[in-house]
Amino acid sequence: MIDNVFTIIHCKNGLEKTPEYWQKADFEEKFKELTDRVIQHKHFTPTARMKIIRKMSFLIKASTTIEQLLALSDKLRDKFNIDCFQIAIDRTDSMAHMLFGFIDENGSSIYFNWLNEIRISVMILNELNLPRPKSVQMWLRYFLAYSFEHDHEIFQKQLAALEHGEIDNINLPFMRDVLHYAEAMCKGQLK
Repeated sequence: MIDNVFTIIHCKNGLEKTPEYWQKADFEEKFKELTDRVIQHKHFTPTARMKIIRKMSFLIKASTTIEQLLALSDKLRDKFNIDCFQIAIDRTDSMAHMLFGFIDENGSSIYFNWLNEIRISVMILNELNLPRPKSVQMWLRYFLAYSFEHDHEIFQKQLAALEHGEIDNINLPFMRDVLHYAEAMCKGQLK
């Protein structure tokens, strides 16, 4: 598991159809589509090492819905170029499982470095409003950057709300991150 947020593994079959399930394509269709894309663009049959399809799993809250996971999958596609084609929620374990194609439009494998894994973790935690594991406490700058990426005026808005005493307009998770980051910087724990 990537810092107790999500796991991503090579997958050789589709997700189990749970009561909360969504599918854009079945496993065999997607595997053939991605394999054909590799053959078309790279002129070779993909090897097992390419890991064409991968499953991402992570803990969720009881209130998390398929619609929220679909919105997350759209953001993952836009930001990281991975296309989700199946989603299942396992309520017994409070887990979400998502299948993704890991072949880009040019038939190349998509790989993540540690920074992308952190950014995906931040996206999952923020988009689904999930509790943060202790292991992500030093990622404050990534949480702040994510907030800024979605609202370039967030710092100015929070300053204005503080100056005018508009408590209802304070984004508490964002302000908590700002203050924790400032404290950790002063202690020399972060850059």
